[in-house]
This record gives sequence, structure tokens and C-alpha cells, in this order.
Amino acid sequence: MPANPACLRDLVMALLSIAFAGSVGLNAEDRALLVEPAASSKWAILIGVDDYINAADLRFCGNDMEALKAQLIATGFREDHIILMHDEARERRYRPFKSNIETELNLLLGRLDAKGETLVERGIIEKGDMIVIAFSGHGIHPDGGSQSYFCPADTEVDRPTTMIALEKLYRQLELCPAEIKLLVVDACRNDPRPEGEKSMRATDETREFAKTLQNPPSGILVLSSCAPGQVSWEDGQIKHGVFINYILQGLRGAADAEEGNRNHKVSLLELYKYAYNNTKAYVLRNRRKIQTPALRGEITGDFEFGATQDKDFAMGMHYYLGNQGPIDWEKSYTLFRQAAGRGDPRAQALVGVHHGKGIGGLRVDRFEACHWCSLAKDKLTDLANAGDPLAQTLLGEMHENGWGVTEAHFTATMWYQRAAAQGFAEAQVRLGIMIGESKGVLWASQNGAVQWFRLAAKQGHAEGQAHLAEMYECGRGVKEDPAEAAKWYRLAAGQGHPSAQNSLGIALDNGDGVSEDNYGAVKWFSKAADRGYIPALYNLGIMYEKGQGVAPDAVKAHEWYMKAADLGYAHAQFKVAFYFDDGIGVEKDDAKAREWYRKAAEQGHPTAQNNLGVLFSTGDGGEKNVSKAVAWYRKAAEQGNAVAQYHLAESYATGRGCKQSDSNAFDWCLKSAELGYWRAQFRLGVMYEEGVGVSTDPDEANKWYRRAMDGAEGETLHDIEERLKRLES
Repeated sequence: MPANPACLRDLVMALLSIAFAGSVGLNAEDRALLVEPAASSKWAILIGVDDYINAADLRFCGNDMEALKAQLIATGFREDHIILMHDEARERRYRPFKSNIETELNLLLGRLDAKGETLVERGIIEKGDMIVIAFSGHGIHPDGGSQSYFCPADTEVDRPTTMIALEKLYRQLELCPAEIKLLVVDACRNDPRPEGEKSMRATDETREFAKTLQNPPSGILVLSSCAPGQVSWEDGQIKHGVFINYILQGLRGAADAEEGNRNHKVSLLELYKYAYNNTKAYVLRNRRKIQTPALRGEITGDFEFGATQDKDFAMGMHYYLGNQGPIDWEKSYTLFRQAAGRGDPRAQALVGVHHGKGIGGLRVDRFEACHWCSLAKDKLTDLANAGDPLAQTLLGEMHENGWGVTEAHFTATMWYQRAAAQGFAEAQVRLGIMIGESKGVLWASQNGAVQWFRLAAKQGHAEGQAHLAEMYECGRGVKEDPAEAAKWYRLAAGQGHPSAQNSLGIALDNGDGVSEDNYGAVKWFSKAADRGYIPALYNLGIMYEKGQGVAPDAVKAHEWYMKAADLGYAHAQFKVAFYFDDGIGVEKDDAKAREWYRKAAEQGHPTAQNNLGVLFSTGDGGEKNVSKAVAWYRKAAEQGNAVAQYHLAESYATGRGCKQSDSNAFDWCLKSAELGYWRAQFRLGVMYEEGVGVSTDPDEANKWYRRAMDGAEGETLHDIEERLKRLES
């Protein structure tokens, strides 16, 4: 049964006083007030405005509301019961202009008469429902006016008729039959006028606006970002308003864990106290200012939003996406494993993703990926069908790669599209990749891929930034622009994205789009190497080998190559083999050289295949077998390795390890010569001069001899000169 309103009002005010004094958990009396919401349906209108036409712009309001939508879905709201309005909305009717906002409010709450007193048309919300209205943007109480207003995108600050009157919204909520009515407001910013004061301080207009939020009509609850005389801070590090960031964290489960009864559900009072304490502490620590969220209104019993995310899962997502610091896939894997053990389907799928992609210090392991994704499949599908964007994205990855489900690219793309349309950055990146590679779509579109990468990148998604940078670097879907590529690589690298750190290091090393900086290159290679990114380990080896950004050191170069080689990187395996082959930085060891050449060769490294062929031909370091030598020469030659093509030609010419054939010898020698290998050019001249495998042709012989002179030296150069004299005599 609902508690006595007067008693509950006193309790709410007491809780507010306690929260201002410090953080406490719910006591037994508080828990007794928890009631299951009578709501038969949960509805939400989420409005975020960053791009103002006639007022000062903001930064993260749209991002706030996109994230809030995803979190409400995770707690049990249906996707089709949430109206999201922000500047990047694909459909114009969901962009936050005044007329659009009023249309959606009227649709849900009902339309008022011209005087704003009575309903002339009922909304779709019914008795027992729950309605959450959240606004992130500018709020104002004009000088000399009697009302406060929310500022939509087309606000003209000195014309109240262009704004959303708070008094009218209060009236609509009063007449709405919903059981639970919650207004979440993050709107006390700096002066909204384009020519106004830009410093973050309260003005008379924002102060009066905040006061209006203090006394809502009966039955309406207002959770606001700050008290009168304060301002709401945004933060570039967390890419949210500070208040909304802690609302999101609270809904994920932190409010229940830190301020509540740990029943894996978040109540309003738990959420308020969590947001209050953490917002206040964060702003004080980082801005040296005071921001204290407020909860006002009369309620007939605390209510719960829905089930929370597993705490380890929620923290794992921070490390996985880099939401609150550098990406750390090793930590995310550890946390996801813990949550997966408790049956969280999203955590189980993400454990599978880590194994499937070989991230977080893991080797690629398809069996483990399929195992974990199979465990998650059924519950994950239920979440995805309910509109959870992360579940939709994970199902997309599972179908894209055939982890625990049948591989089906069209199905994968469908799930990515559903999540991407909700503004979920991870899905936008995956969808961009699918479109760019023509997977699950009718044809590839590099322009389309760029558009999705850009949407994710603008949300601060590190992988989206890295992919956008790559498109600018290669000129795919956009005009090639090394400087723009470097800019996006730097943004992603700053968030700890190892691939971007490595790519930024390459750009700095080569001076592509940035000033050449070998020391900076080493710094970024080192950061990526610390994260276990294998190409960065290899690149550090190159820097030590060449002495770029560090003193040349063959021993350290070999050590870095060995680290990458041990992790299966073919280029590094070749380098390790080459160092053993020539005794560079280590003692010469033909057997070890052969061992590492084989590892690289078996991965298709053409130079390693050729060099392994040489070792089989000479017998250095192990078995001598000219047939195997020819087999490895052929593998490398077919990949266009000029030296291997020459060796294969010599094998055909002599019949060592294969059937002798002058015509085959000529064909492979020609391929090698055309790629510029001087020994093949000289041999080709001899074949034209002597008519071996081809008709005699002095002019062709002359041509190839002259080309070979650029690389030849010693006795061979002298031989070429003598042959040229003979041809010209």
C-alpha cells in the first residue's frame, strides 16, 4: 500500500538533508518504502540540444540523451516507448525544434487548450504508466518574466514564444494519468545568448530557472542537475554532463551497490543520492566549484527503474570502450569473465569477442569464442529484441564471425543497423566496416562507411576515430588527407587505442600529416607495445635497428622482434630468423634461423619462404633437400618475390630439385628481371645472347645487360662490360 503522503514528504526532505551532509546507504525505514511501480508501461521523452541556431552551443547534450536511452532500455524500457530527440537525429521530426518537441509531448501527455488549462485531446499514456522526461540543454527565466523555459534548438532567447514553457509542461504532466511522473533536468548552463558571457557562472536568468524546479506541482518529481545559483558542468574527459554521467552510472548498478540495498535494482532515492554525492565530489575536485543535484516533489513511495547491470560487467564496459580513461582490454576481459560466471549474457558474449579477436593479451581462439557466445545466445537475443543496443551489436558480431551461431552477414548487418540507429557508437563502427567491405550489403560503399565512422568518432568512440583516420590516410570514401588522418589517430591514441597509437607512431616516424618526430614515434610505439599490440613491438624493433628516436642497438632490436615473433607476427619472425642467420645482435645460429624462417614462411611471408629455400638448398642448419628448396622458392615466387623467382629460374635451368626446363627458366627469369633484380637481368641478357629458352636477340641482350649494370659489381660487372663490348663489336 502507498505510504502516507505527508509522512513520505517529510522523509524525502530528510533524505535530501542527509545527502547534503554526506553519503549514506538506505536504512531499514527507507527500504520499507520501496514499492513495485504500478506502471503497466514505461515511457520516456529524451531531449538533448547542442547545436543552437540563435544561442550558444553546448557539447555533450545529445550524447547524454543517446546514452540515457540505451541505459533505460537496459533497465527494462521498451525501445519503441522511448522518444529520443537530438541534433543528429536522422529523421527531421526527432530534431529538437520547438514544434517537434511540442508534437511529441502532446502525443504522450495530451494536448492543452489555448489557455493551457485543460486537455482537449488525451495522450497515449494511461493510468498506471510511468513517464520520464529528460532535458539536457539551456534553461532560462527571462528578466522581468513570470515563467521559466527550456530552450529548443531554434530558440530566440528574447522571444519566449520560441521556447518550451516549464509551466505548460507542468500542467500537461498534472493532467496526465501516469502513476509515476519524473522530470530530469540538466539545463543550468552559462549565458545562452550568442553575445553573452561565456564563462561558466550562474546568471539571474539561470538562477531563477533553477528556482522554478524547486516546487513542482503535486504528483510530479523533478531531479535536477544543480541548486539555484550553481551551474551544470560538462566534461570533455567523460564526454557527458557530469550530472548525467552519474545518472548513467547509477542506473547501471552503481547506485544500488553504493547507496542502496544491493538488490540488483535501482530506485529513485538510490539514484538521487548516488548522483548527488558523486557529482558534487567530481566538480569540486576537477573544477573547484560546487554543483549539488536536487530532488523535489511529493511521491507516494520510492520506485525502482528496473534491473541493474552486473557491477563487474558495467566496469568492464568502461575499460572496453574507454569511457572513463584509457582502453584496457586486459582489465575488461577479467571483469567480463567474472560477470559471465554469474550468467550475464552480454558479459559472456564479450568474453567470446575477446577470444575471437585475440584482444586483451589473448591469442585468437575460435573455439573459446564459440563456447562463450553459445552460452549467451538465447538471453542475448531476448535483450536485443527488447531494443538493447549492446545486445544487438554483440549478436551482429556473432553472426558476422559465426561465433556460436550460423555465420550470416545479412543478419549481422541487420542487428548492427538497429543498434546504430539508436546512436550506439560500437554498432556504428561495425556497420561502417560491413558497408566498406560489402559484407551483408548489396555493394560496398566507402562513402557510407565514412559516414558511420564519423558518427561514432564524434561521440568520442576510439575505434570509430581510428577507422575514420584510416579512411583519410588511404583516401577511401574521402579525399586523402594525412593531416586529418593524424588528427583522428591522435584522438583515438589519447584514449589508449593501441592500433591508433601504432598508426600515430608511423605517421610521426614518416612525417605523414605531421612534423617528423622519431622520438614521438617511439613514445607512441611504446604505449601500444605496453598494451601488447604486436605490430608496435615489431616497430620498436625497427626503431632500434635503424637508430631512429633511440640509439641504434641490435640487441634491443632483436629483443623487440622476438617479443612480436613469440606472439606469431610473421614479419617479426622473419627478422628474428635474419638476425640468427647473419649473427646480428645474437650469435649466428643456422638452426634457429631455419626454425624462425619456417614459422614466418608457413604464414606466407615471401622473403622467409625464399630464405628457407636457400637453407634447404645448402643444408645449413638442418636437412639438405633441393626438392623442398624448389617448393619454397615457388611459394615465394608466386607471391612476386623477385629473388625467389630468380632462384626458381636457376633451379629449372640446372634441373636441381625439379625437371630441367629452359623455357620455364626463361619465364621465371623474365619475371624477376622485370621486378628489377639485377642478377636476373644479367642472366636474362645471357639467355638472349646465347638463345637459351628463347630465340637469340642481341638487342634484348644488350638492354638487359645495361639494366643489370646498376646493381652488379666486381667480376660480374666486369663480365657484363666484356659481353657488351662483344655485342657492339
